[in-house]
Amino acid sequence: MPNGSFVFFLALAAAPAADAPPDYKTRPVFAPPPPPPPALPSSRGPTPVGSPGDWVAEDDYPMVALRDEIEGRVGFVLGVGPDGVPTSCTVETSSYSEALDTQTCKLLMERARFHPATDPQGRPVQGRYRSTVRWTIPEGGPEEIGPAEIVRTFVVGTDGRMRDCMIEKVTGKVPQLPKDDCDPKAQFIVPQDKDGKPITRRVRVRTIVEIEDLPPVQ
Repeated sequence: MPNGSFVFFLALAAAPAADAPPDYKTRPVFAPPPPPPPALPSSRGPTPVGSPGDWVAEDDYPMVALRDEIEGRVGFVLGVGPDGVPTSCTVETSSYSEALDTQTCKLLMERARFHPATDPQGRPVQGRYRSTVRWTIPEGGPEEIGPAEIVRTFVVGTDGRMRDCMIEKVTGKVPQLPKDDCDPKAQFIVPQDKDGKPITRRVRVRTIVEIEDLPPVQ
């Protein structure tokens, strides 16, 4: 080797291989989500057995309201037991007639029947049923007379005049009720006690309607 000459040996290190490009044909696989749990059945309220329209009929119209030509709508709530039989009746919206309100609950407690309410597990439970009854006076048609009883009451005061006249009771089929107005012209002997002092006295008048079938006319 000549003097003054240098020889350099360059050692080249092998460069690391570049990362392999991703294989886009390969997709990650994810497990599907688990199915949602099955929905539990919801609670169900009581449902009528048959038609609710059969619970109240025209013949059920209270005689006092019929005589005074009172109509109205009664909103009610029934408590219904697990056996489907009403346990209570509450007037939620009044007809402003005590006779109509009272008759509505009386008939529903006697006649209304239900498929009972159920809880989410399908077991019968106590429930509530809300609806309305509309009382409308039937028009036309023949009237029927049957055995009946009418009780009227009034008070005779110390002046011999009648007051506080009312129809206390009506049973049976009566085509026309007497008026419960007091007669301003009526005059009675003043009632007295055992010492001869004037007192007031309540008078009760009972009218009985009897029916008798007659043989056909020859």
